[in-house]
Amino acid sequence: MEIAMRGELARQEGRLTGGTRIVHSSQTIGGTRMIRGTVLVATELCKGCELCIEACPQNCMRLSESLNKRGYAYVELFGDSCTGCENCALVCPDAVLTVYREPRKRRMTQVAA
Repeated sequence: MEIAMRGELARQEGRLTGGTRIVHSSQTIGGTRMIRGTVLVATELCKGCELCIEACPQNCMRLSESLNKRGYAYVELFGDSCTGCENCALVCPDAVLTVYREPRKRRMTQVAA
């Protein structure tokens, strides 16, 4: 099964087992760094229904120009604005999307003695 993933302007790369590559994206809005996320798409199972595209609040999903073996244009992640919100995976009727999100860093606070 082929897995499609795009991460233009990606800052950091990670690796999963089986040679699957994850590309994390980062985004800054008003000087605040947003959570980074990425989406893996099982391209051979995707039917291109576009529900995930409509559900994405960051508008970082689109239909690819390529077709899978079944003749469908599958969805792909583009740009660097994915926050890993999981809206796309929740609405996917065929469960072909897997979302990964960078964990939030905890802020250390000092306690007065």
